Amino acid sequence: MLRPIPLGNAAAVLSALLYVLCAIMVAIAPGTYLAVAESWLHGVQLTAADAVGISAGGFLLGITTLAATVWVSAAGLAVLYNRLGGR
Repeated sequence: MLRPIPLGNAAAVLSALLYVLCAIMVAIAPGTYLAVAESWLHGVQLTAADAVGISAGGFLLGITTLAATVWVSAAGLAVLYNRLGGR
């Protein structure tokens, strides 16, 4: 049995850490960031102008909405897993 709240918490913390690492990558290696982002976006072509950085407000909005979305998704996954698994 998966416990929804701990799974949601763990997933949200991990996503926030990955978000911070991504922001650091944009700051120190924008070219590498763009190459990875393009490889994940299946044909979307980004330009160097897209990697100009992020404001403090944009960072807070991004990390908050990502962590919240991941928390809801992970907790929902646990609930569905438990129900579909007959638990």
